[in-house]
Amino acid sequence: MEFVRLRHQRGIAAQQPRFNGLREDFDHERPHEALDQQTLASCYAPSPREMPDRPPPLEDPNRFDVRYVSVNRGIRWNRRWVNVSTVCAEE
Repeated sequence: MEFVRLRHQRGIAAQQPRFNGLREDFDHERPHEALDQQTLASCYAPSPREMPDRPPPLEDPNRFDVRYVSVNRGIRWNRRWVNVSTVCAEE
């Protein structure tokens, strides 16, 4: 298996062919222990479901409550404090 040496390639256009070769090797030639030494490509089956051109619009049911997350990373819920996340702070 050839390892990709990115430091010698300048820019995405130069790197992409090397990534393509690595992916080809990884998917079609390299056996995987978790797959009983089969290749990934030999186990792949496309989904029978078609992908829509556009996803359906999101529906926001009226039963959802909107809560403000404080700088302390939490919300009040049923008169109790619930920690949420720093990601949601002040949202």
